[in-house]
Amino acid sequence: MDWLGQMLGLPQSFLFSGTGGGVIQGTTCETILCTLVAARDQMLAKVGRENIGKLVFYRSDQTHCALLKAAKLSQESLRTTIRLDVEAGLIPVFLCATIGTTSTTAVDPIRDSKQVVDYKDWQITLSRRFRSMKLWLVLRSYGVCNLKNFLSSHVKMARLFQLVESDNRVEKEPNGCNIEAKLVDPEYANAFNRNLLETMNASGKVFMTHTVVEGIYVITICCWCHSNRG
Repeated sequence: MDWLGQMLGLPQSFLFSGTGGGVIQGTTCETILCTLVAARDQMLAKVGRENIGKLVFYRSDQTHCALLKAAKLSQESLRTTIRLDVEAGLIPVFLCATIGTTSTTAVDPIRDSKQVVDYKDWQITLSRRFRSMKLWLVLRSYGVCNLKNFLSSHVKMARLFQLVESDNRVEKEPNGCNIEAKLVDPEYANAFNRNLLETMNASGKVFMTHTVVEGIYVITICCWCHSNRG
């Protein structure tokens, strides 16, 4: 984990050699469970176990499926929700912010959210499914330099894909770290996209997948394979 922290240029406070460190859990579900339990126990130690029924947590509609989905997360809506909950006698205990969802790689407004989190003297925890051995093997066999070249190649592919914006049949869905496109027919958008995806995949020349965002069937392109080149 220190290797990764140093590669990302994180300050010493995030490293085991400093005051940081951490544990990589086996799955996202385990991570959510551990952080929820830790947040719950920390708050109950302050307010008493008799108040466990008043504890509330917050998340966006793109949060991992291990948590129930609800309203979109924004600084103002989060601030308002917390204020109303406090006025109702509830105790804010946990905020689940999302960085890169499985469906759309959506990213919650982390910089804004942390300002609200400060009200509860808590922080947004960061973790991922178990990657220790895989991370070690990749760093030892691939190296930091090759990883940088790999990422640069994918950035070039993302920029190339932006050319689809010039086609008026395509509506681009930018979500920060990803680029998606949905081909829209005014009356038959979902059926059209579904048939188009099946046709492209049946050709054997390209393989794509889909997701559903706010009821719209979206065709997604994800180029993560090490053999892809920009």
